[in-house]
Amino acid sequence: MATLAQGQAARLDLKASQSITVTPSTSGQATVSANGPSNLTYEQKTIYAAETFGPYVADTNIVISAVIGSLDYTDPVTSVPGVYEDEDGNYAFTMPDGSVSVLSALYDPVILTASGVVLAAPGVLGGWTCTVAAGTLTIYDNTAGSGDLILPATTLALGPMPIFGAGVNGALQTVTGAYAVFSDASARAYFWTA
Repeated sequence: MATLAQGQAARLDLKASQSITVTPSTSGQATVSANGPSNLTYEQKTIYAAETFGPYVADTNIVISAVIGSLDYTDPVTSVPGVYEDEDGNYAFTMPDGSVSVLSALYDPVILTASGVVLAAPGVLGGWTCTVAAGTLTIYDNTAGSGDLILPATTLALGPMPIFGAGVNGALQTVTGAYAVFSDASARAYFWTA
């Protein structure tokens, strides 16, 4: 745990699946700004009580500032169980059976913060990692929210999920593309494609 005095700021680099907790002092105030790839702003807010930031769908830099009083913040921790970055820079996770699935060995993730196109043409879908679990996810072999069903409505849970389900490694070749539909607008996930 580290502390910033009033007027001090710090920039932290978080890997995908990591989070930190920021705690302003009593009657304190802090600002937090989280930016992802291409300076995409994930969050920018003022806080007055302890709050956790992350995990985010990609590597993120967070700037925290002690505006009034001091603040404490934790070291980055992995928030999605089992997910880690291997020695080759690939995101991987340990399956319940002990096997390892390397998702990003396929390609970088497609980040969705709302229903949308995962693959705009025929391709390979390896699975997804849910970072905000809310509602269900349905996936179609199409570039719109209809057509051949790949995944019927499935309740989202935090963490990685291979396309064939927990404990089953592999990837699915699509015919047309892939389109993900979230039933809840607050759901967030990234999809591993090739």
